[in-house]
Amino acid sequence: SVYKIFGYTQLFCYNYRREVLLKLGKWKMKFESYKTKVDIGDIIYVIVRGIMVSLLGTVLIMMMLGYNFMIVTSGSMTPTLPVGSLVIVQPIEYDELEEGDIITVNRGGFNVTHRIYGKAKGKDYNGDWVFMKKTDADYETSGYWVTKGDASDTPDKYYILEDELVGKVITCLESVGYVYRFVKYNTVYSVIILCLLMLELGVAGYIKDMVEVVDIEEDDED
Repeated sequence: SVYKIFGYTQLFCYNYRREVLLKLGKWKMKFESYKTKVDIGDIIYVIVRGIMVSLLGTVLIMMMLGYNFMIVTSGSMTPTLPVGSLVIVQPIEYDELEEGDIITVNRGGFNVTHRIYGKAKGKDYNGDWVFMKKTDADYETSGYWVTKGDASDTPDKYYILEDELVGKVITCLESVGYVYRFVKYNTVYSVIILCLLMLELGVAGYIKDMVEVVDIEEDDED
């Protein structure tokens, strides 16, 4: 899952952060009046940098594994998936789907994210779905998955085809979709913000290096 991937990335960055923090613990400021401020700044700098590296590594690994990041733009799945949320969609095989899963399918170039409502044999003469029961002998080997939005009273008109399946929603981050959309559709502004952030971290590192420090060494007792 996404939490395991993030955990592995954090573990990968652990040694880097540990070495830096150990080094910071041995430094002593030349100007004692600024010691507390700079030490706190160093710690914040290391933590922020470590988190950024971990998040970036997590996203890159997930993208390579076929995960998708999508924005909820309609209210068909409220309150489960509020408008403006960012959902993470994990690749999944059609045979692994289960009733109750929230999945994303691509129909005619448009992504639709709804919950699996049940498995149907087909439609009756009124055009309504005839749903199967889990106790049916042929439940596992026949039928069609049908979805429905949580905010809707009726199931969708079309069943799910295997080649339409994008994946299963595993995480919903409320309101994060607005930020993701801004980054996705405002490349220039995003690059500027990223450069400013890198500049800020770079300046913090430069100031840290410019301050004369000495290692704390304890004299060996005879």
